[in-house]
Amino acid sequence: MIYSKNIKKLFLCFILVVSTCLLIDGRAFAQTTLATLEGTVADEEGAALPGANVKVTNMETGYVYSSLTGEDGSYIISDIQPGRYECKVNLSGFGTQIRRGMTTAVGAKLKIDFSLRPEAVEQQVMVVAEALDSPNYFVNNAKYKGEDPHKDEWEKAPHLAAQELQHKVVAINVEVPVRVFRGNTFVDNLTINDFEVYEDGKLQEIVAVYLVKKTLIEREEFPEEKGKKAEKFTPQVTRNFVLLFEVTDYLPKIKDALDYFCKNVIMRGDTLKLVTPLKTYNIKEENMEKLPKEKFAELLNEKVRIDTIKGNAEFKSLIREVLDPLTPPDLRMDFYRRLRDYIQFDERKLLEFAEYMKSLEGQKHIFLFFQKQGIPISKDMDFFTRAELMKDISFDENKIREALSDSSISIHFLYITKEEGSATGISEMESRSESYEMLDQSAQIFDAFKKMAQVTGGVAESSANISFSMKKAAQASENYYLLYYRPVNYITDGKFKKIQVKVKNQNYRIICRSGYFAN
Repeated sequence: MIYSKNIKKLFLCFILVVSTCLLIDGRAFAQTTLATLEGTVADEEGAALPGANVKVTNMETGYVYSSLTGEDGSYIISDIQPGRYECKVNLSGFGTQIRRGMTTAVGAKLKIDFSLRPEAVEQQVMVVAEALDSPNYFVNNAKYKGEDPHKDEWEKAPHLAAQELQHKVVAINVEVPVRVFRGNTFVDNLTINDFEVYEDGKLQEIVAVYLVKKTLIEREEFPEEKGKKAEKFTPQVTRNFVLLFEVTDYLPKIKDALDYFCKNVIMRGDTLKLVTPLKTYNIKEENMEKLPKEKFAELLNEKVRIDTIKGNAEFKSLIREVLDPLTPPDLRMDFYRRLRDYIQFDERKLLEFAEYMKSLEGQKHIFLFFQKQGIPISKDMDFFTRAELMKDISFDENKIREALSDSSISIHFLYITKEEGSATGISEMESRSESYEMLDQSAQIFDAFKKMAQVTGGVAESSANISFSMKKAAQASENYYLLYYRPVNYITDGKFKKIQVKVKNQNYRIICRSGYFAN
């Protein structure tokens, strides 16, 4: 995600899906078969809209392509991997338009135009028909007799003519998942009259409250107003899970955590992505249902174990080189610099990932397993050399927290406090060498992740018992209230609106998202 080369692979946003077991969707994206999307953005009068932001998001991998329209309102996005996409277009002063379900084919060239309405109107367009498979498909299909529809008249191809477009004007209501605790016990007897919601310090009108336990709505409440029909909602209670392992050493207790997750947390209808130090896996729902839970957990564990070893091979090799007494000083310093640069934090990719997660319906939970990462340095290393080896990781903490909160993601930060063996996988004798000490490179990242968990309504746990941390985080997140409120004097100004939830006359611990962007 954000922190080392392995996490950077995640925020290259799930580009590579590997089919190495029954769990994995076997489709791999080929680098040489790319598509192009182009078109124009105009207002309802047909006038070109320059400067409009066009974002195209792969609905499977989360990877985002973006472009701005030129003076003539045109845009072009090339080198798009084949797949199923959502296209979102927005411009200050106009409503957002979203088209979902578009499928780009191998070598395809799509032309899609957008017409934006005035501000405060959001248009959602569901593209029902999908694009044709590939240029070769047309050559081999007798229906087209060798004709290639990917020419100047592409937009007139039959599959586009058959598209059914559904436009929907969306009322402005804000959904807030809220968890209320007395000590460590979830409070499940609150009513709509017990809650207060504030946006930027102003009290708001709550229009509905739902009590959800796992994926079941147990209770719903609406304001009691005579002569006024209650506004009904359709809460999305499906759950999207991401298990993300930012670890340098595989620990046997990881298996216990995965056992608990498979047996007690994930259910029918949930989605799951597994992110290891080497790869990202989109787990197929049908295989989750077919396999016994024990077998499913074993397969996940084996992926984490093998990928942790392979994914950190370079890191471990560099550490052995700096510890080798036969390594020349100049070469050793080069190895140190490479170890320093191993740490990565890609803010842009993290923001793109948050935007992708925002497009998913239902609740979103990321369980982040985090191990401290350090570099073994000589105890007599001088101050200036130590300073050079400290990685300067700079990022806009507020911007990231706001983006994650806006996406309604709950990040559960599970910090592994005690590692079995050395922190780097080197031999016990080397790790305990009296002439070396560990230079911690993760303190800044640790603080950032912990704050992210707090502001996204997630859980932050520090323990040597990984299974215990998983259990505590899962139990704390499985029950919640969904509060809906209608902002007073809502304006689509793109600003971040801070949310605060209170329970009247009670000193409960309340966990909820910290806000959203009014866009």
